Formats: sequence, C-alpha cells, structure tokens
Amino acid sequence: MSKQRDAPAVRGAQSGDEPVGRDETTGAVVETVPVLPPVRPLAHRLLDLSLDLLGAAGWTWMAVAVPLPAISEYLTVKNVVIAFVAIVWVGRAIVDTFFYDRHP
Repeated sequence: MSKQRDAPAVRGAQSGDEPVGRDETTGAVVETVPVLPPVRPLAHRLLDLSLDLLGAAGWTWMAVAVPLPAISEYLTVKNVVIAFVAIVWVGRAIVDTFFYDRHP
C-alpha cells in the first residue's frame, strides 16, 4: 500500500470541525465538512447600517456644532478632520454591514 492512502485526510479540516482520521469500525477515511455560521437576514443588516449611519450623523453634527474657542483660528482644519472621520466611519459601516457578520 502507498503511504498516501494510509495517511489521514486533512482536506477541509478546520478548527471547530471533528477530528479527521480513519473510522475504527470500517477503516474508511473520515472527512468533515466545515460548518458555516448562520447568515443573518438582510433586514437585520440594514437595521445595523441605519443605526451606524444615525450615530455617525449625530456625532458629526455635534462635533461641528460645538464651538471650541481655544482653537477658533484652526476652525477650518477642525471641520476638515471631522468630515474625514465621518466619511471613514460611514465607509467602514457599509463594508462591515455587507461583508462581515458582526453579531455571530
């Protein structure tokens, strides 16, 4: 017999799967299929996205509306930084909503 047939199968073995090897009763090679996590419905993902966008809009409005007399000469820089942070926050919320399952 070849060494390859005697070796246990390791294809598809991931953490959380059952151990891969030979079945003691039949001698057949046992392989497991990776178990995928359940996918949340699109409505829940859109609800998370809308809450994230509402939070980003609220924090952005508050950061722009609150006067900071200590840095009044740098007001344009403050607004540019706030706009940049808001754009990154919204982009991250969109990517997290459609490409990653945040609540397993």
